Amino acid sequence: MKRLIFTLSTLMICSASMMAIPAKPGQWKMLKLANGTEIRAELVGDELCHYWLAADGKGYAWSAAQGCYVAIDKEAANKAADQKRNAANKRRMAKVTKAKANDLYTGEKKGLIILVEFPKRTATNTPEVKFSRESSGVL
Repeated sequence: MKRLIFTLSTLMICSASMMAIPAKPGQWKMLKLANGTEIRAELVGDELCHYWLAADGKGYAWSAAQGCYVAIDKEAANKAADQKRNAANKRRMAKVTKAKANDLYTGEKKGLIILVEFPKRTATNTPEVKFSRESSGVL
């Protein structure tokens, strides 16, 4: 049962991490380009790859070196994001397999059971007594 719960929780965590959170739709902004023109663009992508998409289909990203927005290759940016995503998944799975290797248990499991007998009480709660109490409405 432990293995089943562990496996299901691992699968849910991995599937959730494989899907990056998308950018909030409908965020429009006026971008100032290097040549001084301004265009209206919408934010697209996820936390690994996000850029501004103009109405003509070109992608733009902020360039700190130039201090303005520059055109980017969307396919190359998406490939780089896929590589980041795959590297993060590999690191995550390495941690899981390392934890699983350290979780091996060998030997005999023992548990401590303490039985207590109170002097003025007797253990007479048999199934017949319990069911007769339930049927009469007394619990």
